Amino acid sequence: MRKVIIWVVVVLFIGLIGYRVTVSIGKFTKKTVAKTEDTGVPVEVVKVRTGDIADRLNLTGNVMANETVNVYAKVPGKLQKYLVSEGDNVAVDQVVAMVNRDEPGFDYAESPVKTNIAGIVSKRYPDIGALVSPAAGGAVAMATPVITVVNIDKVKVVVDVVEKDVAKVSKDLSAQVKVDAYPKRTFTGTVTSVSPMIDQMSRTAKIEITVDNTERLLRPGMFANVDILVSYHSGRILVPVKCIIEKPDGTKRVMVIKSNIAEDRAVTVGFTDNNNAEILSGLKYGEYAVSTGQQRLTNGIKAAIISGGEKE
Repeated sequence: MRKVIIWVVVVLFIGLIGYRVTVSIGKFTKKTVAKTEDTGVPVEVVKVRTGDIADRLNLTGNVMANETVNVYAKVPGKLQKYLVSEGDNVAVDQVVAMVNRDEPGFDYAESPVKTNIAGIVSKRYPDIGALVSPAAGGAVAMATPVITVVNIDKVKVVVDVVEKDVAKVSKDLSAQVKVDAYPKRTFTGTVTSVSPMIDQMSRTAKIEITVDNTERLLRPGMFANVDILVSYHSGRILVPVKCIIEKPDGTKRVMVIKSNIAEDRAVTVGFTDNNNAEILSGLKYGEYAVSTGQQRLTNGIKAAIISGGEKE
């Protein structure tokens, strides 16, 4: 009997404590809600400003030689010797190899193999003593090249542009090129070719950017990051991209704080970059746009600016 009484007392004591805690939490919650309703939803804002913004395409591609030419022997025969090595510079009409016709009953002088462009020897093909044949009548498929010469005083960076952006790109646009081998260097190029065709599989068009490479730092086969400046706008209304709320229907809105009251504004967005968005309509210079906390706001609700603006 005594144990039962003790258990009843314990249960009543625990229940009393629970009741007091519940009441305390309730009072605290009510005070917090009341305080929020009194001061407003806390938000961070930024002042709508004017500035410059560019429309850029960020692409990736490959570095290619400006010219690549296979050099063939003029006569059939055995490759007698090479006069150049891979990586050597060669001039136009320079002799790079000798071929011996080696036909029984005939005594031929060695025939020189000459280059037809200036550049760098990128590859030697046959071994010494191998048979070589000329590209007679343009029959290149049946011939064996002796060497390949590339001209890399200028290089081409080839990139693919998606269909929706093709209309933005035209010849003579400026481009910035970066490669992993030189992370601190930026190479400037110019769009020199825009393919008139869209690949049906990838839905992209090929773009060629010519880059001066007199230092010969860029090499064919390198992977390149390309930034093409498409258009530039100055003196435009700008807000950080994080201020913009995109609705399921595709419309874009920004919450503005005016006299501590939230206003839900529809906006028209122009260019965007990594940080900012150009606002074509819906905002004015000097207004305060919400950058943090907009998800808790609705039109007409009271707000409290905790950072980024003048508390009204």
